[in-house]
Formats: sequence, C-alpha cells, structure tokens
Amino acid sequence: MYKPVIIASTQDQASTSMANYLLENELFVLQDFPLTKAIRNKDLQFQNLIKNKLLSGVKIYQSTKNNNINLLIFRHNLVDLPYLDSIMPDKSILIFLSKHSSKKKIPALTSHFTGNFGNNTLFGGNPNEIGIAYPSFQKVYMKQLYLNMQKLDEYKITIEASHHGPTTSQNPIIFIEIGSSELEWNNQFLASIVCNSLLSTITEFVNDKPLSASKIAIGLGGNHYPQKFNDMILRDDIAFASIASKYNLDNIDSKMLQMMKSRSVEPVTELFIDKKTIGSERQRLSKIAESLDLEINLV
Repeated sequence: MYKPVIIASTQDQASTSMANYLLENELFVLQDFPLTKAIRNKDLQFQNLIKNKLLSGVKIYQSTKNNNINLLIFRHNLVDLPYLDSIMPDKSILIFLSKHSSKKKIPALTSHFTGNFGNNTLFGGNPNEIGIAYPSFQKVYMKQLYLNMQKLDEYKITIEASHHGPTTSQNPIIFIEIGSSELEWNNQFLASIVCNSLLSTITEFVNDKPLSASKIAIGLGGNHYPQKFNDMILRDDIAFASIASKYNLDNIDSKMLQMMKSRSVEPVTELFIDKKTIGSERQRLSKIAESLDLEINLV
C-alpha cells in the first residue's frame, strides 16, 4: 500500500476548507518535521535549501485516528511545489486538496492526474511530462463521491483530463478538487463530503480491500471533462491513468503515449479512444498504440 500523504495550501481557499475539516474531525496532531533519508543523503547546502525554500512555514500533522495518514499544509502554490520526493516517505500517494476553477463557474467536484502534454508550463510541472497515476485509487474515490449523489444533485461530479503540475515526483499524484467559485470553495458541507469520501477511499486501500479494476487504460479524446471515460469508471471494470483531451492530440506522439502508458502504478494494457472527437488523428494514434502493444477500443 502506498502511504497516503494529503497536501494542502494556505493560498487555496478550497484547500484550506478541506484541511480545516480534516484537522477538526480526523484528530490530526502537529509533528516535528523529520529529515527524510533523501534529504539526509544530500549535502548541507541542499538540506538548507529544502528547509528555507520548501519547509519554511510548512505544518506537518499525523492523524491519531489513522496513523497511516499525514497532512502537510504549505504556504506555496500547489502546482509549483519543488523537491517533493526529497521530503516524502518512499512509496507515497500524494493527494492534493485544491480548488477547481472554470469560466462558467459550474458547481463541481472533480479529480484528475497531472501532466503537461506540450510546452506550456504556466500551471506548473515540466513540459512534455506526465505525472504518475494511481487509476484504481481515483476509481474508488469517484465511486465514493457518487454515493452522495442525492446530497449533491446540483453538482457536476467528474474526472478531468490530465493537466498542470507537479509532474516530476516518483510517487503517484492525484488532485481532489472543489469548484468552481468562492461559494463552493468556502462551503464546509462540500468540504465534509469530499474529505469523508477521500477518507473512505484511503481506508479501503489501507485495508487492502480496494475495488480495483481488472482493466487499466489510458484515454484519448473527449473534452476536458471526458464524460465517456467518466461513465466507464463508474459503470465498468475499468480505471484510467492519464487522459489527453482532444485539445492535446497534436502533442501525442510515440514518446508521449509511451510515457502515458508507463507512468502508472498499475500496468496499463488498454487504450480507449473517443471516436467522435478523435477525427483525422485516429489512424495515426492507432498505429502508435499498436506499436506499444496497447489494445485499442473505440467508444
């Protein structure tokens, strides 16, 4: 089991709301920050860099209800956190609590993995780099959210295509988000729904009884909110690692598709293509997928 590390930021209203809920209800206690092995193995200059740049003002908590869970609250922007692997325990799952923004300000609860399919790094991470995904963890979390559908009838509950940073960690990263305006970001009821769904997901994985999928896939096509892939997560025995929306298909070459396949905790064997949005790219991408021994499915 990957050790759950929940990460929040004081610069993010939704993140703060969720962190406050956890602090009040999960009985977290403040800890001194131990230098991890990765930092101890570095020279003093690097240790001081970590302490001054990343750990300045950070607060580290451990749950007294569940000792497997740590909560780290930074002052930094979440998408730009540097040196993550230097301060995280080996084999962690990094769960970022964040706000979700959209122009239409539609109330939404979302989750997604990280990645930049092109050169644009405006929102953190490295160019042309995908973060590591944990498909079954996201699947279980989304199913937990959907158990609360009757309480959330005005809210869109959906995965998003992979986007923004951080991307460089050797640990899997997932963003858990509340959107899409200040009204939702500061809503403690929403914070409670998201946090309890997350804690239930963590409990399943800690107890080694996750509702994992037998098929692990990557996805190409669809909008930023890939409805077809979202429905498959909820309905079928499938979980998705990285998903590239139709807006990023020009950036998908053999190297990128191989990265999408390889940067997953669980082995990826399938590729699902949204045939209505793939257009003229279908033949090119199918040929690349075949060369990578991916089973191609059109939906």
